[in-house]
Amino acid sequence: MQLFIEQFPPLECGVYDVKITWKNNIPYIYDIWRKKYIKLTPEEWVRQNFLHYAIKRKQFPLTRLHVEYEINVYGRKKRIDCLVTNEKLTPIAIIECKAPTIAIHQTTMQQIGTYNIVLKVPTLILTNGNTTLCSHKVHDSQIFSHELPDYSTLLTY
Repeated sequence: MQLFIEQFPPLECGVYDVKITWKNNIPYIYDIWRKKYIKLTPEEWVRQNFLHYAIKRKQFPLTRLHVEYEINVYGRKKRIDCLVTNEKLTPIAIIECKAPTIAIHQTTMQQIGTYNIVLKVPTLILTNGNTTLCSHKVHDSQIFSHELPDYSTLLTY
Protein backbone atom coordinates (compact mmCIF):
# COMPACT_ATOMS: atom_id res chain seq x y z
CA MET A 1 0.00 0.00 0.00
CA GLN A 2 2.91 2.39 0.72
CA LEU A 3 4.19 1.98 -2.86
CA PHE A 4 0.70 2.80 -4.16
CA ILE A 5 0.58 6.03 -2.15
CA GLU A 6 4.06 7.02 -3.37
CA GLN A 7 3.20 6.41 -7.04
CA PHE A 8 -0.25 8.03 -6.81
CA PRO A 9 0.12 10.92 -4.35
CA PRO A 10 -2.28 13.76 -3.58
CA LEU A 11 -2.16 16.37 -6.36
CA GLU A 12 -2.34 20.16 -6.33
CA CYS A 13 -5.28 19.96 -8.77
CA GLY A 14 -7.03 17.69 -6.25
CA VAL A 15 -7.82 14.01 -6.02
CA TYR A 16 -11.37 13.31 -7.11
CA ASP A 17 -13.82 10.48 -6.56
CA VAL A 18 -12.35 8.12 -9.14
CA LYS A 19 -13.08 4.41 -9.26
CA ILE A 20 -10.09 2.13 -8.79
CA THR A 21 -10.11 -1.64 -9.07
CA TRP A 22 -7.38 -4.27 -8.89
CA LYS A 23 -6.76 -7.16 -11.31
CA ASN A 24 -3.85 -9.53 -10.59
CA ASN A 25 -2.38 -6.99 -8.12
CA ILE A 26 -2.41 -4.24 -10.78
CA PRO A 27 -4.50 -1.10 -10.19
CA TYR A 28 -6.93 0.14 -12.86
CA ILE A 29 -8.81 3.43 -12.90
CA TYR A 30 -12.19 4.01 -14.50
CA ASP A 31 -12.06 6.48 -17.38
CA ILE A 32 -15.45 8.22 -17.66
CA TRP A 33 -14.61 9.43 -21.16
CA ARG A 34 -13.69 6.06 -22.65
CA LYS A 35 -16.12 4.27 -20.31
CA LYS A 36 -13.72 1.54 -19.30
CA TYR A 37 -11.00 0.72 -16.80
CA ILE A 38 -7.48 1.77 -17.82
CA LYS A 39 -4.23 0.57 -16.25
CA LEU A 40 -3.38 3.06 -13.53
CA THR A 41 0.01 4.61 -14.22
CA PRO A 42 1.32 7.80 -12.59
CA GLU A 43 0.50 9.71 -15.81
CA GLU A 44 -3.03 8.27 -15.94
CA TRP A 45 -3.47 9.28 -12.28
CA VAL A 46 -2.71 12.86 -13.26
CA ARG A 47 -4.89 12.77 -16.39
CA GLN A 48 -7.98 11.42 -14.66
CA ASN A 49 -7.74 13.81 -11.71
CA PHE A 50 -6.80 16.86 -13.80
CA LEU A 51 -9.73 16.33 -16.16
CA HIS A 52 -12.10 15.98 -13.20
CA TYR A 53 -10.61 19.25 -11.90
CA ALA A 54 -11.22 20.90 -15.30
CA ILE A 55 -14.86 19.81 -15.23
CA LYS A 56 -15.66 20.47 -11.58
CA ARG A 57 -13.62 23.60 -10.90
CA LYS A 58 -13.14 25.20 -14.33
CA GLN A 59 -16.51 24.38 -15.94
CA PHE A 60 -15.15 22.35 -18.88
CA PRO A 61 -18.10 20.47 -20.44
CA LEU A 62 -17.52 16.71 -20.46
CA THR A 63 -18.70 16.59 -24.08
CA ARG A 64 -15.91 18.99 -25.13
CA LEU A 65 -13.08 16.78 -23.82
CA HIS A 66 -11.75 14.18 -26.24
CA VAL A 67 -9.38 11.78 -24.45
CA GLU A 68 -6.64 9.92 -26.36
CA TYR A 69 -7.45 11.88 -29.50
CA GLU A 70 -5.54 10.50 -32.48
CA ILE A 71 -3.81 12.73 -35.04
CA ASN A 72 -1.28 12.23 -37.82
CA VAL A 73 1.98 14.20 -37.53
CA TYR A 74 4.41 13.84 -40.43
CA GLY A 75 2.92 10.46 -41.34
CA ARG A 76 3.05 9.10 -37.78
CA LYS A 77 0.03 8.46 -35.60
CA LYS A 78 0.11 10.33 -32.30
CA ARG A 79 -2.35 10.37 -29.41
CA ILE A 80 -3.13 13.57 -27.57
CA ASP A 81 -3.96 13.13 -23.89
CA CYS A 82 -6.95 15.42 -24.27
CA LEU A 83 -8.23 17.67 -27.01
CA VAL A 84 -10.59 20.45 -25.92
CA THR A 85 -13.17 21.70 -28.43
CA ASN A 86 -15.76 24.45 -28.60
CA GLU A 87 -19.49 23.91 -29.21
CA LYS A 88 -18.83 23.48 -32.97
CA LEU A 89 -16.23 20.79 -32.10
CA THR A 90 -13.42 23.03 -33.36
CA PRO A 91 -10.20 22.31 -31.42
CA ILE A 92 -9.31 25.12 -29.00
CA ALA A 93 -6.78 23.55 -26.62
CA ILE A 94 -4.50 20.56 -26.09
CA ILE A 95 -3.94 19.11 -22.62
CA GLU A 96 -0.84 16.97 -22.10
CA CYS A 97 -0.38 15.18 -18.77
CA LYS A 98 2.87 13.97 -17.25
CA ALA A 99 3.59 11.89 -14.17
CA PRO A 100 3.93 13.89 -10.93
CA THR A 101 7.71 13.31 -10.96
CA ILE A 102 8.19 14.94 -14.39
CA ALA A 103 9.17 18.63 -14.19
CA ILE A 104 6.96 21.04 -16.10
CA HIS A 105 8.64 23.88 -17.98
CA GLN A 106 8.80 25.37 -21.46
CA THR A 107 11.06 22.67 -22.89
CA THR A 108 8.57 19.95 -21.94
CA MET A 109 6.05 21.97 -23.96
CA GLN A 110 7.77 20.82 -27.17
CA GLN A 111 5.70 17.63 -27.35
CA ILE A 112 2.48 19.63 -27.45
CA GLY A 113 4.06 22.03 -29.92
CA THR A 114 4.57 19.10 -32.28
CA TYR A 115 0.88 18.21 -32.00
CA ASN A 116 -0.03 21.81 -32.61
CA ILE A 117 1.67 21.81 -36.00
CA VAL A 118 -1.41 19.90 -37.13
CA LEU A 119 -4.16 21.35 -34.93
CA LYS A 120 -3.11 25.02 -34.61
CA VAL A 121 -5.02 25.60 -31.36
CA PRO A 122 -4.51 28.85 -29.43
CA THR A 123 -3.99 27.19 -26.01
CA LEU A 124 -1.53 24.52 -24.91
CA ILE A 125 -1.79 23.07 -21.39
CA LEU A 126 0.86 20.90 -19.76
CA THR A 127 0.46 19.49 -16.25
CA ASN A 128 1.88 16.97 -13.81
CA GLY A 129 -1.04 17.52 -11.42
CA ASN A 130 1.01 19.82 -9.21
CA THR A 131 2.42 22.29 -11.70
CA THR A 132 0.51 23.50 -14.73
CA LEU A 133 1.88 25.55 -17.60
CA CYS A 134 -0.53 27.16 -20.05
CA SER A 135 0.53 28.90 -23.23
CA HIS A 136 -2.08 31.15 -24.83
CA LYS A 137 -1.67 32.73 -28.22
CA VAL A 138 -3.17 36.19 -28.03
CA HIS A 139 -2.85 38.11 -31.29
CA ASP A 140 0.79 37.60 -32.30
CA SER A 141 2.28 36.89 -28.88
CA GLN A 142 2.43 33.96 -26.47
CA ILE A 143 1.31 34.49 -22.90
CA PHE A 144 2.32 31.92 -20.27
CA SER A 145 0.52 31.26 -17.02
CA HIS A 146 0.48 28.62 -14.31
CA GLU A 147 -3.29 28.60 -13.92
CA LEU A 148 -5.80 26.55 -15.89
CA PRO A 149 -8.32 29.08 -17.24
CA ASP A 150 -12.05 28.54 -17.02
CA TYR A 151 -13.56 26.97 -20.13
CA SER A 152 -15.38 30.24 -20.96
CA THR A 153 -12.00 32.04 -20.98
CA LEU A 154 -10.55 29.47 -23.39
CA LEU A 155 -13.32 30.33 -25.82
CA THR A 156 -12.03 33.94 -26.00
CA TYR A 157 -8.51 33.11 -27.23
